[in-house]
Order: sequence, then structure tokens, then C-alpha cells
Amino acid sequence: MAANKKTVYRETPVSLNARTMFFFLFVFGALTFFSLAHIYLQFKIRDLKIETVMLQDQGIKLADIEKNLIGEIARLNQGDRLHEFACTELGLRDVAADEIEKLIIPQRTIAKYTTGGRKTGYEETNWIEARYPRGFKEEVGSFIKINHELSAREQSLDLIIKELTSKKENDAKKKNSDSSDKKNKR
Repeated sequence: MAANKKTVYRETPVSLNARTMFFFLFVFGALTFFSLAHIYLQFKIRDLKIETVMLQDQGIKLADIEKNLIGEIARLNQGDRLHEFACTELGLRDVAADEIEKLIIPQRTIAKYTTGGRKTGYEETNWIEARYPRGFKEEVGSFIKINHELSAREQSLDLIIKELTSKKENDAKKKNSDSSDKKNKR
């Protein structure tokens, strides 16, 4: 009886077929990708934190520079302080608008130097005199007037400088005599 029965053998299924293998490769690839992305992002976050600290320090320095510049601008805008210093220390005085002296350069001189200072002949001289008919005497007179005004201004400035230096020397002598008197009293 036993010999009559045919034995049927079943094929056992393979546990690792192509479909299962691709599924696990996909899952492993996705996990690897996300793990590497996580590590990369952690390094990027660390770098950004370091850069943030450096930029915050730089921002603080720039804010300090801005405050210093605003303070300097405010100090320079105080014209009264500069005016007071100019009047007391330098001996300058206020001048009315109608007292301001203007230097006038004759047109003939301007024309002479616009050509480069070269003397090219009779034609150019005639052209200059035709264009500027005031004459040579008036132009020389204006130069003499300018020279007198400049020398008067220099003389007045020299007197003011001498007065200021003598004041400083007198103040220094007074301080030295006061300090020597105090030493003698002790």
C-alpha cells in the first residue's frame, strides 16, 4: 500500500525573492538618505549658529561705530563752540556781508593765461584789447589796490598774532610767579 502511493513533493517557496529584495533595498536606501540628510543638517545648523554669533558681534560693533559717528556729527554741528574758539583764541571778529573784500582779476590777464601764456603776436594782442577795452592803466590799478588790501590784512593779522603770543607769555609768567610765591610761603 505504501508502495502504490505516490509521494508528492512540494516546492518550498524561496524566502528571498526579487520583490522582497527590492522592497528592503528601497527601505534601506530611504533610511540611509534620511540619516545622511539629518547629519548634514546638523552640521549646517552648527555652522549657522557660529555664523550668527559672529554676525551679532559685528552688528554690535557697527552699532557702536554708528553711535560714535552720530555723536561726532552732533558735536561738529555745534557751530557756537567753533565760533567762540575762533573769537577768543584766534582773535577773529565777525565781518558784515558788505565788508567782505573780493579779488578781481582783469579780463585781459584771464585771456592771456587761457592761451597758455604764449605770446603769439600782434593779432592776439589786438583781439584781447578789442574784447577787453578797459585799458592797461585800470588793470594795473586794480592789481595795486589788491596788493594794498592784502598787505593791510597781513599787517593786521601780524598784530593780532603778536598780541595773542604776548598774552600767553604774560599768563605763563604769572603762573610761574604765583607758583614760586607759594613755594616761598611754605
